Amino acid sequence: MVSGRTSLTLNTSIMKQIVITLILILLSHVAAADSQPVTYTIQGKHNVLHLIGTVHLLQPSDSLPSNINRAYVDSKQLLMEIDTSAMDPMAIQETMLTSGMLPEDETLESKLDAATYNKLKSAAQTAGMDILMLEHMRPWLAALTLEETMYIKLGFDPNAGIEMQLTKRAAQDHKEISGLETMNEQINFFANLDVKTEMDFLTSTLDEMKNMRSELDTLVNAWRQGNESSLLSQLQKEISGHEKFFNVLIVERNHRWISKLQSLLESSDENYLVAVGALHLVGNDGVVALLRKAGYKVTRD
Repeated sequence: MVSGRTSLTLNTSIMKQIVITLILILLSHVAAADSQPVTYTIQGKHNVLHLIGTVHLLQPSDSLPSNINRAYVDSKQLLMEIDTSAMDPMAIQETMLTSGMLPEDETLESKLDAATYNKLKSAAQTAGMDILMLEHMRPWLAALTLEETMYIKLGFDPNAGIEMQLTKRAAQDHKEISGLETMNEQINFFANLDVKTEMDFLTSTLDEMKNMRSELDTLVNAWRQGNESSLLSQLQKEISGHEKFFNVLIVERNHRWISKLQSLLESSDENYLVAVGALHLVGNDGVVALLRKAGYKVTRD
């Protein structure tokens, strides 16, 4: 019998999907052609940044909403959370195996209490996975893998998400693409979690899987309508009880991004399309509020 560790090493396709999830973890929803999601314009000294909130997994038939398309056309360069076009799948797989796997003598069954492990087995069955695929993963990687697999089972495609659509189009149009973060930085957000926070992430993921469809529908409706208050409400719901994890995943990253965006606003004469997950935009620690606090004019389109 092939162990979960060996299977993961050999299955490059699964590893690639997990990597996409690391990049696109918070939002995974459908987009209607007539959607008008939240978009902003930030005025720089000699340019503008078009800031858009994205969803990361769509159905294959979905296309870019018209207001995102307009922002793309007006932009010379594309800036996303990470430049997916520059990823080396084999190098990422090696990093993932180093950071995301348990020591040889440990398994999730040996680390989890019986109730949590039974939930894990049930969730894996629901997602159509063999529990052996998860057995040697650290809790954070098991959680991400379960989420990704369920999203695909529900009919979503990471290759059809807003970021992937923009990346493909920018490559065709020879527009420069860059990232706010590196792949290693994104992996380290999870790999450096303390034990309690990592376990909380897994248990909350297991609890949420049974309601994933309805939660996706609620959140995507807010995104489609560009409803900032509803998006904020959803973010607050996600954070409740998991403040430390979401501080790492959202708040700290938002603050790091601001200095990079300020540099573009102060020194560049080219327009940029900045695409980040929609929940990064809302709230007092959201990118929009932080840019306004820094003195920039941010206009809702």
